Amino acid sequence: PLKEISELRNVSMPVLFYYLHLKFYFYSNEHEPIHVHVSTGQAEAKFNITPTTKMIENHGLKARDIRIAIKAIEDNRDIITRQWKEFFNQ
Repeated sequence: PLKEISELRNVSMPVLFYYLHLKFYFYSNEHEPIHVHVSTGQAEAKFNITPTTKMIENHGLKARDIRIAIKAIEDNRDIITRQWKEFFNQ
């Protein structure tokens, strides 16, 4: 189940939500295009979310976790986009 985090304002690494064992977040000094970082705690990857979900960096995230992350990003693209825009006042 998805747990969306709504208190993002004063955080250097706002967490968007958790899904299974994955954390979805961005950094407070991010740049466009809108993207999301995904972490298991030991590994991390970065994904662009538009126009399609695409992994652009991987630092140890396993293939199974990448598939789970892509599905979660696609299913929650609206949440990610809304939280990004709220955080960066867009």
